[in-house]
Amino acid sequence: MKIILKLTFTFFLFLSPNFVKSQTYENFEKHIVKEWKLESYEINGQILPPKSGHESDKMIFTEDHKANSINNGISQIGTWNFDKENGILIVVDDNYKFEMKLKVISFAENNCVLELENPENQKIRLNLIAN
Repeated sequence: MKIILKLTFTFFLFLSPNFVKSQTYENFEKHIVKEWKLESYEINGQILPPKSGHESDKMIFTEDHKANSINNGISQIGTWNFDKENGILIVVDDNYKFEMKLKVISFAENNCVLELENPENQKIRLNLIAN
């Protein structure tokens, strides 16, 4: 009996990471639809507040997959899509067709952590809070 329990436990332990991975982003598309304010960002493990002039930066995502990014007072309109398989939020600027890929690190009711790679190949984590 103990052997059966151990085998069953091992079997579920082996399958659980795959199950959890497939469920991780299940509600993300509903969750992201709101206004998000930049609380801080992280580069090389150092957490920093928004730079001067960027304290009111925010991103707004709507149900119809429209995105509005307000950066240093300048608004950029675009569209967003979510790659559930890889946990990537893709935002495309309407004017320049610039595509920004943001890896979803974590999300909860009132906060979200996204990661992007800058042109210098540094990974930057954006810590967002619901506005």
